[in-house]
Amino acid sequence: MNNNLNDQNLLKEMAAKKAVDTLVKSNMKLGLGTGSTAIFAVRYIGELLEKGKLQNIKAVSTSFQTTIEC
Repeated sequence: MNNNLNDQNLLKEMAAKKAVDTLVKSNMKLGLGTGSTAIFAVRYIGELLEKGKLQNIKAVSTSFQTTIEC
């Protein structure tokens, strides 16, 4: 059971990173979604901002949980 959850989370993280790499560019305005996959995307966007690979992102979260993660 635990392996299934780990595999599922790995797939969600991969999907989130692929979406960010494909769709998110510097100077964008983003609506940040809700849910476990969105959290992976938020974390990855944060990493890219810290590394300077993304800049000047304006974002609005769609849930309290996403706001906390930001």
